[in-house]
Amino acid sequence: MSVVVPNSALRRLRVLGLVSGADTAQTLRQTIGGEHELTFGRRDTAPAVGGLPDLAVVELNVDIAADIAWLERLVAQLAGQCAIVATCPRPSFDGLRRLMRLGIDDVLPQPLVADDLRAILLAVALTPPTARPTPVAGPSKVVSFLKAGGGAGATTLAVQMACAASKDQPGTVLLIDLDLQFGSAALHLDLPQKTSVADLLASAERLDGPMLRAAAAHHPSGVDLLAAPAQVMPLDLVEPQTALSLLDAARAGYGLVLVELPQTWTRWTRAVLEASDAAVLAVNLTVPSLRHARRQLETITEEGLGHLPLSVVANRVREGLLAKPSAISRAEAERVIGRPIAATLPYDDLLFRTATLGQPVGGLPGGKALAKRFARMIEQVTIPVSSEVKP
Repeated sequence: MSVVVPNSALRRLRVLGLVSGADTAQTLRQTIGGEHELTFGRRDTAPAVGGLPDLAVVELNVDIAADIAWLERLVAQLAGQCAIVATCPRPSFDGLRRLMRLGIDDVLPQPLVADDLRAILLAVALTPPTARPTPVAGPSKVVSFLKAGGGAGATTLAVQMACAASKDQPGTVLLIDLDLQFGSAALHLDLPQKTSVADLLASAERLDGPMLRAAAAHHPSGVDLLAAPAQVMPLDLVEPQTALSLLDAARAGYGLVLVELPQTWTRWTRAVLEASDAAVLAVNLTVPSLRHARRQLETITEEGLGHLPLSVVANRVREGLLAKPSAISRAEAERVIGRPIAATLPYDDLLFRTATLGQPVGGLPGGKALAKRFARMIEQVTIPVSSEVKP
């Protein structure tokens, strides 16, 4: 579904278009319409046209030295005062890297797509001028998400916890979908697959924080996403060092990095877990899921990762009047897996609707209580829990 910029609740933006192509200019006019103030300027007078904008959309060719020199001067004048988005034809990896090193907030390929532009407008409009993302200061944290079988809810956990973490700090949280064969985080957030993880893994040794931010898709909630590839990717194509290089770049650009891993163990998934600061294991209170959970926990111990702080979260738990006498209780589940369950999520239709609407659960009617649960979870995931539950 397309991104809609509502008429109310958003501040009116001043958008400066520094574009030379007629098609690009037409897309800007049609997309921005009367919702925001659009002004076109010339390169030599850009910063002075109508005062400082909230967003500058600049068109250039990254392979032309004069264009890069002009952009460098523009960034020196505007950086830190407004968002700067570049649009260029088929930017190469090196060209994209060059743009990010200049301090560009995002890059949109040509032909310019209206939905991509609307997503940028929405993100800027929802971000107060004083709350624009800044380089991360201090150590960042990596939290990996494991699943006890298909349908355990790891994607829901990762997506909603990312949204909760970014609520007050937009642009500081990155979600990486490393479930390379069946990842669906992009669908849960209703985001286009601008650049997939597969594209970055191919050049991971050259990645850095700004480059990663440019490649990520930006959700209006403030979460950045590196989506799983659209096509099934063989897991054995990834080397451990490649995955670690991706994590290093993520740590350099974000304060919190959430990583969804595939169910299958490989050398590189082990390397990612070892490099993580904490992990979350999603489980359902069913016999198959609990057996998978116990196997996952046993494998973690066998791989020498028992020291990793790990929180087990039970999903789709029927609570209160919905609870059935025959259902597996929390206490019984803890005895089966040999570890306490740190948190539970109720069997709630709202959690199904979030995947369809691409919104944080807190933005849906009746979703505030669930949003608070996710907020508490993201605060607690790095707290070590007891490794044993006595039968």
